[in-house]
Amino acid sequence: MYAYLSQLFERLAGWHADWLLLAASVVLILIDYFFRTDVPAHLAYFCVGAGTMLRAPLSLWPSVAVGLAVWILLELLHRQWFGKYLENVPRTVPRAGDQSPSQANVP
Repeated sequence: MYAYLSQLFERLAGWHADWLLLAASVVLILIDYFFRTDVPAHLAYFCVGAGTMLRAPLSLWPSVAVGLAVWILLELLHRQWFGKYLENVPRTVPRAGDQSPSQANVP
């Protein structure tokens, strides 16, 4: 199984799958900026993690660990910061600290 996965990673690297995944992630982020859903952004984060996994100059399991760490880090950053900038529509449920329209005019 390990030998098969190693050969698969080598074959994907020969096809430049890492660069294709990173290019796809850029396209998905641009798509997410213009639409109301966060699904393209989450797919883009997965693509960045998978591209990093294929690009990392490590053996199989450390590369998988690095790819997962990058993906989880991007998901956490999205939750904290990126989600504010990638979302073009107003929220139906306000976030903590946001003022509702009824509270905005109260002195």
